[in-house]
Amino acid sequence: AAYLWYEEEKYRIGADPENIKRWKYCPQCRRMLYGHELNFSKTQTGEWKDTCKDCIFLEKNEREKRREERRARKTSE
Repeated sequence: AAYLWYEEEKYRIGADPENIKRWKYCPQCRRMLYGHELNFSKTQTGEWKDTCKDCIFLEKNEREKRREERRARKTSE
C-alpha cells in the first residue's frame, strides 16, 4: 500500500500531462485510480481490465448472495 501511495504521489494527474496515461477511470464507481495491480486486474493478454478490483469484489459478493437465496428457496420448496 505504501508503494501505491508513493506512485500516486509521484505521478499525480495535475503535475504533468503525460501522467494522465498512468491513471484509469472505473466506469462503475466513477473513480479515477492509478493503473496498478492493486487497483486493477489484468486480462490474459496483459491489458488492464476496465473495472477496478473493488467493484469486481462487490459484484462477486452480490452474485454469491443471489446464489445462496436461490439455494434456500429450492430447499424450502
